[in-house]
Amino acid sequence: FLEPVDTSIVTDYSTIISNPMDLGTMRRKVNNNEYTDIDTFKNDLALICNNCKTYNSPETLYYKSAEKLWTFGEKAIERERDSILLEEEKAKALKGFISVEDGKKVGKFHTMIFRNCSMVSDFNFTRIGYH
Repeated sequence: FLEPVDTSIVTDYSTIISNPMDLGTMRRKVNNNEYTDIDTFKNDLALICNNCKTYNSPETLYYKSAEKLWTFGEKAIERERDSILLEEEKAKALKGFISVEDGKKVGKFHTMIFRNCSMVSDFNFTRIGYH
């Protein structure tokens, strides 16, 4: 989950999964301000979990971990949804009406909220019973 699947080891992965995603890539996207809305962030998390469940069979630890990651992540995202949507609306309303410097401040606050939401990428599997 934390890094891209190593296709030199899992040689058939790219034949089964056409759009890979991992938490490390999500963290990079947060740090680079690449997420423009909460749904894109949530879709990337769903992609990680769905890819894992597509590639692995239901009885595996990987599949079960993907289900738990999704449950945890979805709750974390939904907890932050209202504040993120409020900031998105503020940014849209202010677009074109504020200075570049003030726009950077709004963008930084928006990023801070996504970073709070990105605690999913710091997910600790020990907390959910996997060691």
